[in-house]
Amino acid sequence: DEEELRALAGKLPVRRRRPREVSLDLLEQLPGDEQEDPVREIEVSGNACVVASKLASVIERLSEEDRLLLKLRFFSRLTARRIGVMLDRTPSQVYTRIDSILSQLRKELELKGVQTADVKAVLEWGQFDMDLGSALGD
Repeated sequence: DEEELRALAGKLPVRRRRPREVSLDLLEQLPGDEQEDPVREIEVSGNACVVASKLASVIERLSEEDRLLLKLRFFSRLTARRIGVMLDRTPSQVYTRIDSILSQLRKELELKGVQTADVKAVLEWGQFDMDLGSALGD
């Protein structure tokens, strides 16, 4: 029996392992001994400041209610349902208005040369704060 199994195993095709492909992106994410490039860090933070400034100027032109909606939804992370209760609106009305505001922001930012990815990077950077001023009664 054992000899038959060995004979059968010898007739089976040899299974070759594929070489593993490693993405360079993954390699860059690995911790290493390399020092961070201070010039690159300044460039990134400088670009983020420019994008944040353009974003703030576009947001300033929104109505107080629109700024409040954005603040409640994205910075305070309230649900559309909760915002609706606060503003006496249905969740559907809240979603529709937020979609409209975001569409308007995208268009205006594109005219200023700002891409959606840049805005996301600024928001993830954590240094952007919406100042609502009179919208919150300050």
